[in-house]
Amino acid sequence: MNAFLHEADELFAIGGWVLVALLVLGFAIVWNLIGLWQHTAFLSAHRPEPTQAAQAEAAETAEIAETAEATRHRLHRRFEFAFILIGVAPLVGLLGTVSGMFATFDGMSAGQSAPLGVVSRGVSEALVTTQAGLIIAVPAFIVCTLLRTRAARIEGERL
Repeated sequence: MNAFLHEADELFAIGGWVLVALLVLGFAIVWNLIGLWQHTAFLSAHRPEPTQAAQAEAAETAEIAETAEATRHRLHRRFEFAFILIGVAPLVGLLGTVSGMFATFDGMSAGQSAPLGVVSRGVSEALVTTQAGLIIAVPAFIVCTLLRTRAARIEGERL
């Protein structure tokens, strides 16, 4: 455990403030995806049977229809928000790439005999933040797309 904490500390030292922002963004994405999963699981569990659907349709009031529409709208907005968060992750990683390249060029402009450690530190920051942004975004995009497909299938069965 101590080795893991030491490795994480080194990684955050290399990635800088951008890696901290990516960590916070990653937690926000995971939190949102868990909420979407719970919501689609709730919709799936409360899916009416075909015989119940006819009875429920006959007994449905305008208030229930409004509530259902509001729930669908809220779910749609949450998916939009999740995709925005997911799209921001690679851009924040790109910001870390630019920051790392600035550090690299600052080290190179210090003189002809710039220490290799200064140059490699900037390149490391660029690579680590880019990789972190993609590691966050790609799996989250896949999971969010699967959840959206599941929610659309459940809603389609209700029509």
